[in-house]
Amino acid sequence: MGSPAYMSPEQMLEPSQVDPRSDVWSMGVLLYQLVAGGLPFRGDTHLQIFANVMTKPPLPLHTAEPVPPAVEATILKCLRRDRDDRYESMGALAAALRAVAA
Repeated sequence: MGSPAYMSPEQMLEPSQVDPRSDVWSMGVLLYQLVAGGLPFRGDTHLQIFANVMTKPPLPLHTAEPVPPAVEATILKCLRRDRDDRYESMGALAAALRAVAA
């Protein structure tokens, strides 16, 4: 099924509806973790993590250094609850990351 901290909302609710945008969510969690040093949705139990993913925005990106707005926007787009609002594929996310790195 997946690791709760990296599962997209649709994967939690209806695994048969998972598509490439679920992978974009998981990559967004990884990117967030690399930048912030922690997970965007935390909890002491799997149920708390699920509830936070479904009801709360990602935790703010607190880092020692400021995060460029374009980088933050790219990461947060990956973590939009509505999969139609995320990048449609890993290729589209890769293109967005190349653009902000330029």
